[in-house]
Amino acid sequence: MRYAYLEIKIFFEKYKYECIIDKIAKDFTENFVLSKSFFKFFVFKGFNKRLKMRYTYLVLVFGLIFTCMSCVNSTDKQYSELIKGRWNIVYSEINNKPSKTLDSAFFEFTADDQAISNVFGGSEPKPYAIQEAKLSIEGLDDPFLMDIKKLNADTLELEGKIKYYAMYFQMIKVK
Repeated sequence: MRYAYLEIKIFFEKYKYECIIDKIAKDFTENFVLSKSFFKFFVFKGFNKRLKMRYTYLVLVFGLIFTCMSCVNSTDKQYSELIKGRWNIVYSEINNKPSKTLDSAFFEFTADDQAISNVFGGSEPKPYAIQEAKLSIEGLDDPFLMDIKKLNADTLELEGKIKYYAMYFQMIKVK
């Protein structure tokens, strides 16, 4: 019986779990002169249980991945809606030190995904995007990519680097 078990193991390594039962059973019975019912009963009883468990785990893993991906996308959509409007900077830090230079600064995010600010040096609208809780504003000389630390109906906190300065902004929404 041990010899038949080793032969079955070698056979499965050859086919790498093909799920065409009749084709495998036919090959198996031709090569090892065992009946089709023996093959289905002794091999596929255990094989199906293991296969079902593996598929169950795969479905659970992929389900978790897709759930997490949809959560990220829904957060980005929520942020895109909440960020629209005018925001005044009430507190800022440059290189982890409080700064008064941006006390009168503002950001305005329009419905057509444009950003206007006096921080950039000009009042021309620049396109912005929110992806994975990061705010990026394009069309500037230096890249503007900041992490959204907090965003709700009346508070916005951004943190990141502009040029080589570590920046942190706390803003409130103007009603």
